[in-house]
Amino acid sequence: MVKIVDVEISLDNFKRAFNRIPTQEEIGMMMRLKAHNHEKQPSNGKMHISMNRRCDFQKAAQDSARGRSLKDNVVITKQVWSINCLLVNGLKKDQIIDALHLTEQMYDRALARYNLPRKGLTKRFKHEKRSSII
Repeated sequence: MVKIVDVEISLDNFKRAFNRIPTQEEIGMMMRLKAHNHEKQPSNGKMHISMNRRCDFQKAAQDSARGRSLKDNVVITKQVWSINCLLVNGLKKDQIIDALHLTEQMYDRALARYNLPRKGLTKRFKHEKRSSII
């Protein structure tokens, strides 16, 4: 066994210092030392805090958006328009999924995102150019 002191622990440094490949025991020892040195470093946990803060801000924004009154002039897809029309006319979830060839996840996502069914929704589709008035 070789004693390693005051050297950055890596295979390259070991090969340079001793002109040979380390044995399995020496590799295990270097890994334990590296883990032990890593544990000594101060960690303030800022990464987890910033991730949680981002989620909190996102939830707060969604909650405030739910509290606002709904607009009738919303840009939607043709699929969402179809789902809304069928819901307003009284069709059930299974019937709409079969008629429009949707998955249940697509249907649920449209309901949650656009707060369907909504009466008085005007036609403004995504990816469609507005017609110019001459």
